[in-house]
Amino acid sequence: MVDDPLRKLGETFKNARLQLGISLEDLAKKTKIKIHYLENIEKANRSQLPEEAYLLGYLNKLAKSLNLKDPQKIIDEYKNSEGSFILQNILNENHIKDSNSSYNMSSLRIFHVYLFLVVIVVGALLYLFFSPKNSVDDKSPTVTASKQKK
Repeated sequence: MVDDPLRKLGETFKNARLQLGISLEDLAKKTKIKIHYLENIEKANRSQLPEEAYLLGYLNKLAKSLNLKDPQKIIDEYKNSEGSFILQNILNENHIKDSNSSYNMSSLRIFHVYLFLVVIVVGALLYLFFSPKNSVDDKSPTVTASKQKK
């Protein structure tokens, strides 16, 4: 299982901030990053963070503002481990879906039965409306023919 790279990075940022004696409020003023985001980066609370492109910008700015050694290397390591973390989560989600597949398959089968019935009914209605009328039209030529003899 791959550990969350954001958790590790958030802890690194928090430790650096505390060593420098900077409060979250001061760091927010210095970086112009909302305190809400700073708290959630330190806690690795992904659901409360912006999209990845914005997050990477925030992480880069934080690494520089906290005077971390080689900020670009830190961000590159985060990006590399982030890919493995995302892949692991995708694989875990697919495993969960596979364990519930019996429910999904039965729902899918019912859906196919209903779809098949709808196609049959629509096909029958189309046939009735657009098929050539043979029994009614057979009588009408004899009537018109008898009218023509008079």
